[in-house]
Amino acid sequence: MPYRRTNLRGRRGSLQELPHMPLDIVFEVFSYMQPMDLLNLARTNRPFRDLLMSRTSAQFWKAARRNVDGLPDCPPDLNEPAYANLCFDAHCHNCMKTNIQNVIWEFRTRYCSDCRKFMTAPQYSLIENNLDDPFDPLHIVVNLNINPKDEDDPVNRRVHSVDIDSFYEEFDRLPSDQKGALIQREDAENEQIVQHANLCYAWTEQWKASRAQEKEDAKNKRVVAIINKLIELGYTEELTYMSDPAIFEENPLLGLSAVRRPGPLTERSWQSIRKTVIELMDFYRGQLEVHEAGEYYRHRVEAVYNALAQFWTEYRLICPKLRDFVSTTQGRKMVEAEHIAITVEGLRPHLPAIVDEWKEDLVLQLNQLIREQWSSLPQYVNLTTLAVCSYFYCMPCYSKRPIPFPQVLVHECLSSRPPNLDEPDEDLYEAGMDKMLSYTKWTPRCLKSCVGHLHDIISACGQESTKVTPEEMDRLDIRLFCQKCSSMEPNVRKVFSWREAVSHVLLDHHGCDTSSEFWGRMPARHASLVLRLEARMNARLAEVLEQEPYWYCSHCPAFKKIGSAEMALQHVEEEHNIRDASEDNIFCSPDVKITHSHPIFLVSDAVRHRRGLGWEVVSALERKEAAIIDFA
Repeated sequence: MPYRRTNLRGRRGSLQELPHMPLDIVFEVFSYMQPMDLLNLARTNRPFRDLLMSRTSAQFWKAARRNVDGLPDCPPDLNEPAYANLCFDAHCHNCMKTNIQNVIWEFRTRYCSDCRKFMTAPQYSLIENNLDDPFDPLHIVVNLNINPKDEDDPVNRRVHSVDIDSFYEEFDRLPSDQKGALIQREDAENEQIVQHANLCYAWTEQWKASRAQEKEDAKNKRVVAIINKLIELGYTEELTYMSDPAIFEENPLLGLSAVRRPGPLTERSWQSIRKTVIELMDFYRGQLEVHEAGEYYRHRVEAVYNALAQFWTEYRLICPKLRDFVSTTQGRKMVEAEHIAITVEGLRPHLPAIVDEWKEDLVLQLNQLIREQWSSLPQYVNLTTLAVCSYFYCMPCYSKRPIPFPQVLVHECLSSRPPNLDEPDEDLYEAGMDKMLSYTKWTPRCLKSCVGHLHDIISACGQESTKVTPEEMDRLDIRLFCQKCSSMEPNVRKVFSWREAVSHVLLDHHGCDTSSEFWGRMPARHASLVLRLEARMNARLAEVLEQEPYWYCSHCPAFKKIGSAEMALQHVEEEHNIRDASEDNIFCSPDVKITHSHPIFLVSDAVRHRRGLGWEVVSALERKEAAIIDFA
């Protein structure tokens, strides 16, 4: 079989005769090299090694060293190849691990973190173990042979074990009359080493900064090349959008690791990253469309907000927020009809129909939520008219307090969540509203219905849960007591109205089975007593509510929260010259006026001393919101 020559890159053996060429030619070639280039040549074969490691080759190394800006001269304790190896060959000088960037210039070595631990020793341990006399001249050697980067923490200052061991060997061999000269020589050499090390540390920081700047320049050059490619492909508008600091803290394009590499952008490298970059640009093309849709209607939405704010207090905040309003049929028509001015008077006749549409939509969502939890409810009934469907609880809220209908329509957690802009709505108008307003429409995704607990409570009251309304339940004088709590405190009964019973289950027995013998009905003879105690407790709770900072002025645009009821009254008097404290002038946020678990405590007359009662019961007795009765 005939020999076929293999095609290799470049010319074969083009440098093999270089060591045998005249020195002036060799010097001219080497003068363009860096010290690391000479090290690599010296390691290729024996002729190059013999040439570069001879004493006569020092001129080559000096010429190469001059090609490195700011590099200090070779110190007298090192030869040129050893100095080049220390400066530029990033390997551990003990275990040969690669990519070791930190040089310990005082020790003339590089160590990885593992080798540094046992190739160096704490200075204090050397003094304590070997140099008991603090005035011994050996301290001079120890104190100078340290890494100055650790000087701020004396506990971490270390010495080079190899240098100390070699010094001890030489020190022990010398007669006593020559040891002082050795100390002086070591002292002088160490002073020179430290001075040269300081120069090297300064050069290292300068070199690192220069390298970092070179990398940054290379990255920026690559980014510019990629941007030019994208402009050629028609992504100019998307690039302008992505570089807007008012929208993005950092250009998303720069977040791709393939874009911010320091290497140049060749045609081959562009083809390897083209798909990833184009996918990103196409995603932000869609985001730009959404952004432009929102910005296109911004002035119209602002006008809607200013007009709608005048009516929020009129509806006591039980009306759609701006995000829900612009998604109603009539609200969207107002935003899109640019030829019609949006004013307060122009909005007034349409607002009742818009509020009704909004409520109907939310009620449909609540009905679906309730039926998912209790499928046996009749299909023909509007569930929000039944007492059994009148309470919900919000999972993100800190405490599982029940939220009644219709207050649930304005519960903050249900309409304050940021939209998922990575998956925008297919309707560009809706996606634009999400992007512009930065919060979603009302959604019941984090709601749970209390329908199961309410069914058990209503059944314990002797009513049919599929028929009775909240108003009918309120008119009943029936009160329940928690038998589970009574089993733990037999001499105390916690008595609740049907509304307070919902709070008690959620706050104190959430997750418990309340379907059988959980509730007991209070005898009718105690009804009047319980009602009197409830009236006293409700009067106190009303005073507490007045201190809550959620009171509004009926005459100011909504979302101008004043503070407590007293502050709201002061505001009405000072700003509107009104002294009337009725709900026509001030009101509390409906999202605050929700049920808490406040039982009426009835204590058995068999109890002789209060010391055995809980603090809640004792406090209620002191407030005269509890009574002692005969349980028989």
